[in-house]
Amino acid sequence: MSKSNKSVTITICWIFIIVFSVLLVRYILSELSINVQEGLENNEVSENIIVTLHSEDGVENYNKVDVGNGIPAIFEYQITSASTDGTFFDVQSTTCKANIPQQVVLNSVNTTSRTDSNLELNLKKQNSFVVLSPKIATFFPSSFTLHLENNVNENKMQFDFWGDTLVNQNEARPLGNMNTLINPQNIQSYTNGIFTNTVVESSACLTKPSDECVINRVNLGKNIINVIQSGDIFDNKGVKIGTAKKMNRRNDVSMDTIEITIENYSGATGLLLYIGHATKV
Repeated sequence: MSKSNKSVTITICWIFIIVFSVLLVRYILSELSINVQEGLENNEVSENIIVTLHSEDGVENYNKVDVGNGIPAIFEYQITSASTDGTFFDVQSTTCKANIPQQVVLNSVNTTSRTDSNLELNLKKQNSFVVLSPKIATFFPSSFTLHLENNVNENKMQFDFWGDTLVNQNEARPLGNMNTLINPQNIQSYTNGIFTNTVVESSACLTKPSDECVINRVNLGKNIINVIQSGDIFDNKGVKIGTAKKMNRRNDVSMDTIEITIENYSGATGLLLYIGHATKV
């Protein structure tokens, strides 16, 4: 065989090896991708809710905090969720920054994914609540709007305020305004009958008069915005300080949104939001 023929043969062999190697690598990557996707589909993954707390107001005792070189810190808050029967809750709270939409996994909100073998088929026990509080600051801004956005098309479920959920409409309500300010000393009068004693007592809210009310690792403080159903929100004197409403999915928008708006009220240390049983769609 001539040198030229050997060179051609070697070149063809190298081309074959390169092509084969490329195809092999692509095949392996493809298989890995399929396996990963199948793994995600097979595992129980809680749906994400997009959370946004929007405010243009300053926060008392927070503007003095900075991240270095005189740069003001961005207001942060903590959010978590827990089921009303005390058996299902987020393992840890999530830190969110004000004015920035963030996807948050609220395990307790999506009760449709629960597969507890010992769970009674009683929708009244499959409700949940969402807990928010400032992370470093003492108080929320005096005016703010909170959005909890659920992409119905992606998450395949819908949820509403506890008081607006059909199965709870005939349930007993606390005396007075449903949406108002509460504290560690009277929280039981609002949660009793809605939450189990396990949830409330484990929070240490009721042990003694205190400035703290910790629920699932988040301290709500002593001046809590308590929202049970849609409608106006009042302070302890019956003065309107905000509204709570639900904006359902429309044909052109797949978002199912809960909105809490607080206007010109200073001193709120936490927010306790009651959520009804989620339904599959």
